[in-house]
Amino acid sequence: MVNSIIKAARIVRFFLDQQRDLHFDEIYEFSGEKKSTLYNILQTLQHVGYIQRNQHGKYQLGIIFISLGAACRRNFPLFSITHPKLQEIMNKTNEVVFFGVLSGFEIIHVDSVYPTVEHTWGVETSAAEIGARSPLYCTGLGKATLAFLSPSHQKQYLENVELKAFTNNTITDPAKLMEELELTKARGYAIDDRERNNRTFCYGIPVFQANNEVLGAISLSGDDLMEKDRNEMVSILADCANTISGLLGSNIKIRSDLSL
Repeated sequence: MVNSIIKAARIVRFFLDQQRDLHFDEIYEFSGEKKSTLYNILQTLQHVGYIQRNQHGKYQLGIIFISLGAACRRNFPLFSITHPKLQEIMNKTNEVVFFGVLSGFEIIHVDSVYPTVEHTWGVETSAAEIGARSPLYCTGLGKATLAFLSPSHQKQYLENVELKAFTNNTITDPAKLMEELELTKARGYAIDDRERNNRTFCYGIPVFQANNEVLGAISLSGDDLMEKDRNEMVSILADCANTISGLLGSNIKIRSDLSL
């Protein structure tokens, strides 16, 4: 392995995690590199277009990442399978639909479909952008995924992630979160009752890959979702999630228990 490339990639990942412009000193504190070494790395990343400096002198990701993201979406076969199903869910529910994939201790938003008619959503735009990372413990996508991970993975998650409160409804007690995850797995779907922000209500159902391990989840989100028939909304979501899992080679099918 080439150590300098690993260092540069780690810094790029830091930008992705922070999702904001960064001062040199912030990057320096994170990297642990000598200032001269870090300066050379940043200069090289600027030269190839991976980062750039704005009018305030802060560093930010380069525009090239827009092209890289679009190319990834075009060439990644997963999207040709999932996107039509997300569109189908939206057509039936007239709600925002998300697809997120597990990455470490977070969920990455990789696709979404919004209704074309005028609609008001409680969805936070920044949190919903493609490529955005969201916590597992307080989102529909995240809890649907976390609930179907192995007990050892869940234990590792709780040992490494601080459960911070985003709203009054956010679960911040590890024991209560485990109870919520057990309930989520038993009923087959997650509920985010305004836990990430004060307006958004969400249902999430896991998606499985060919080895029958959870890949991520799909979700319905909106500020009026609570007013709609839960049986109908969850059934539509489950049917599509199971279809996607089957197309990806999994034989796991979620059977939602709407009595729980």
